[in-house]
Amino acid sequence: MKQIFYSEISTYLKTVPLFSALDDDEIEMLYALSKTRRYPKENIIFLQGDSGDAFYLILNGEVKVVLLGADGREYILSFLKKGDFFGEMALFDSEARSASVVTTADAEFLVIPRQAFLNHISHLPMLLTKFLSTFSKRLRKTDERLGDLALLNVQGRVAKILLTLAQTAGGLPRAEKWRISKRLTHQDIASMVGATRETVTRVLNDFKQQGHIVAEGKTLIVHKSLKHYLEVLSDHFY
Repeated sequence: MKQIFYSEISTYLKTVPLFSALDDDEIEMLYALSKTRRYPKENIIFLQGDSGDAFYLILNGEVKVVLLGADGREYILSFLKKGDFFGEMALFDSEARSASVVTTADAEFLVIPRQAFLNHISHLPMLLTKFLSTFSKRLRKTDERLGDLALLNVQGRVAKILLTLAQTAGGLPRAEKWRISKRLTHQDIASMVGATRETVTRVLNDFKQQGHIVAEGKTLIVHKSLKHYLEVLSDHFY
């Protein structure tokens, strides 16, 4: 039974950018280090401040990565889906988790324990290079988010989040409009931009009235005019 699952998962791992450069023997070694775990929707994988001891690759489902404020408010850093991963910093240090991760749908993960990874990393030099590249990209994104919080108003931050979600979903950068099939609640967006739900609702209503976004059932259509709106706003603030 495990051999059948290994065949399926090895094929899948080769499609994940982080592991795509590994050969069959390296994939087999990686799989031997790992185990699979399943969690139901709205289950806490780990909390900010927990000890970090493993890396998680999402095989199915979705999670949100959040920071919890002293007042209990939630700030959403990102939503991650199949093929994404989290907890990678735990592979290289023994520090506490820097954020909490919660499932937003039933999910299945490939989990690599820290010590097992460290014991075998010398045999996977290409994977180490990929991890370092990933660290760099995520740090740049964090710097960009901090810049947005400091320099953009709420309208700009909401516009930026909508455009990022739309293009992450597979929209072409030069398209006239993009679709967000994942329908976020107003509270989700508020938690991503550091604002109240009421403020975000007002901003979204303004964008609808101005023709920048259109709701079609559970799909949100984001028009190119919102990108122009953000560019003008960014020029003003920066």
